[in-house]
Amino acid sequence: MSLLRPSAHRRAIGPLAALLLLVAAAWPATPAARAELPPLAVVISAQTGVRSVSKAQLRRCFMGSLIEVSGVRLVPLNQPAGSAARRMFDRAILGMSEQASQRFWIDSLIRDGKRAPRATNNPRLLTKVVKKLRGAIGYVDAATVAGDAQLHSLVIDGASVGEERYPLR
Repeated sequence: MSLLRPSAHRRAIGPLAALLLLVAAAWPATPAARAELPPLAVVISAQTGVRSVSKAQLRRCFMGSLIEVSGVRLVPLNQPAGSAARRMFDRAILGMSEQASQRFWIDSLIRDGKRAPRATNNPRLLTKVVKKLRGAIGYVDAATVAGDAQLHSLVIDGASVGEERYPLR
């Protein structure tokens, strides 16, 4: 028999339940949760001739370094802050949470005057800019690239979209 009345049990369990909810919310996404997001493709205009890039080059490019691949200077374009695609890209390529990425860019602006890559309002606009601006590179749902002769999905570290080793799946 319990020494606590039923209402006392609820009060004692309340803080524990709140703590468990906080831990669950902060826990990294499981592979099953990540599987709900469609794979992303890093895209560039097909006219550039660039076909592959390393994860390290992508990271440096999206962290503000000037990167040239096959004679083409890359111009990074982000998805909107807070979007699922942006969170996936920041985690997989930059190795940062969205908040860490934001802190990085605030620090970079204060220290070096470097600004974050431009972000587009929607993926359709991003693909239009990538098609028109030489060297523009961005990331979109891989399904939007299929059948578009003006866009090329980049191979990352030797892996194509859909392969097990591809980092944005």
